[in-house]
Amino acid sequence: MTELMKRYEAETGEKATFVYIEKDIEGNEKHVDITTGGFDVWAVEEAELLNEENSKLKAQLTWRPVSEKPERADVYFVEAKPYTGCESKNITTAYFDGESFLWHDVVRWLPIPPAPEGEVK
Repeated sequence: MTELMKRYEAETGEKATFVYIEKDIEGNEKHVDITTGGFDVWAVEEAELLNEENSKLKAQLTWRPVSEKPERADVYFVEAKPYTGCESKNITTAYFDGESFLWHDVVRWLPIPPAPEGEVK
């Protein structure tokens, strides 16, 4: 049984599979697990929800041009123009005050994702 099947059973209280016995040509019995229609429908809906959540997370992690201002004042990851004579990208954080990024000549920015939920040790 997969972890997804276990989740289905825990959340719905229904069995994810049923078993039937099949005989091969020699008459040997074989147990066959078949997923139930309820699980199949639930799994498709769950996959759609996860795909939607994944798309939202990917959108959060997309670099934005500096011409597209953040919606609120906050600290953001930024790519700043390199220092004179330096070829490498300068990725750092900068504060956006509602009008512009302070302290850096920003080329593009990225929201800082929220911290993971749970206990901090």
